[in-house]
Amino acid sequence: MKKELLLSVFIASLLTSFACYAKENTNIANDLKARYNDSTKICSGDKPAYQCSGILIRGINQANKLPHAWSLKSENKQKESFSFAFLRHDQPFSSFPRGYDSGIIMFPQLKTPAGKNTYKVYCAFPTDGGTDARTGHGCGTYNNDPMSDHCDKVGITTYDAWVNNFNRIKNSNDTNFVARQCAFDMTISSRSKDFDIIRQANQYIQKNSSKYYMRNNELLVHAWNEDNAAPLPIEAFFYLIDSTDGLKHAQEFQRDYYNQANKEFVPIVGIKLPQNPTDELTIRFNKNEQTQGGSTTNETKSYTISYDRRGMKGQMASFGAILPNDYSFMANKQYRMEISMPSGACLETCSIGSFYQGVCGASQLVEYTYSNNIFIPRKSGILKGALIGNKNILMQANTAGTFNIKITPL
Repeated sequence: MKKELLLSVFIASLLTSFACYAKENTNIANDLKARYNDSTKICSGDKPAYQCSGILIRGINQANKLPHAWSLKSENKQKESFSFAFLRHDQPFSSFPRGYDSGIIMFPQLKTPAGKNTYKVYCAFPTDGGTDARTGHGCGTYNNDPMSDHCDKVGITTYDAWVNNFNRIKNSNDTNFVARQCAFDMTISSRSKDFDIIRQANQYIQKNSSKYYMRNNELLVHAWNEDNAAPLPIEAFFYLIDSTDGLKHAQEFQRDYYNQANKEFVPIVGIKLPQNPTDELTIRFNKNEQTQGGSTTNETKSYTISYDRRGMKGQMASFGAILPNDYSFMANKQYRMEISMPSGACLETCSIGSFYQGVCGASQLVEYTYSNNIFIPRKSGILKGALIGNKNILMQANTAGTFNIKITPL
């Protein structure tokens, strides 16, 4: 590691490298669109595709008047689960049930940031599973019909077996496939193979059923602790671009989460769902749609931070130690940050990766980078604490001093 005196830090943007999104989008729109177009069948480690690709999305029913966007209905608490849909180019859908116009998007399990909880998926269906009326976390039987139980229990363990069952129900007197389909168990060892059956089954439905054409699939996720918002793995709030009230609802979600989760900024994206299997998904980020109180602080800020190591050993601190307590950054936005360091402080560079708990490690999640006077935050919000990146601050033993810092958004 080399030491260097930090005189000034210039924070520049990555936006210019994304020419087609330069005016209205940050990385969130690019990341979601890339995962939507990802054709991964099985994730690393024999994990199902939803753990590393696609968009796990949930519409919010405003009629329920729940306290928060992430709150659970009483029936969700009772069955200890709630529903999401997996949106990807090979599993598209054209609308949300009950006219939902906004909601939440979760991080894929294998891409969940440090400090956020992962989640457990109980089961999945290639189309709406009618899960409110099912037993066993919403994955069991529908109206006590044994054939609507878990697929492995009723002998449906291959794509061909699923197709035969679909056509049997479609050609029967009772054509309600939602109620009579089986659930693929996502808690057993074959879940990656089973979720790929769901992908194929969803495509079969698009080609062979007008009744369930462009309907959403369904995943039952283990109910989280709604009273602790900060660790919830919410990647973004969304609204439907053509909705009159959707943006307003998403902004309410954003402000609420900001206030409930230690002033963490979660971005809003607008989406337009594909209307047929070959249609494109539209995803956009517009900085003007982000709410005050949950958005970037667009003002110049000057402040000081003092330390005292007299009579004590030296101390290594995260780069976040010199960031303000009340300034909300936005990922990949431009800033100029002028810092005057006292003589007893210097910057340590991790040459092989990022600092994690004071030790360099190449495999840790990067939350910011600083190289050649360019600082790039990888997440939004008030950035304090043990940030993971390639720089740390060293305060030498038996010294005291004051950092004078000025932040100017560009």
